Amino acid sequence: MQSRIEGLADLARSLREMPKDVRANALRAGMRAGAVVIQEDAKRRASVDTGRMKKNIYVKRIRELVTEL
Repeated sequence: MQSRIEGLADLARSLREMPKDVRANALRAGMRAGAVVIQEDAKRRASVDTGRMKKNIYVKRIRELVTEL
């Protein structure tokens, strides 16, 4: 299996040119959108004995792990 991403260098350049707060918000929104996709898939695949597992799959931002760009 192969993957190819085109335009990554352009994206990185555009992000570096953005003001810091705009850049952080854009990246945060993108990361959250990706996390929600994973969350939805995990909930879809979770077994449903009591429903507790599905209920406890959620997206959470952990501020301590956020790094500067």
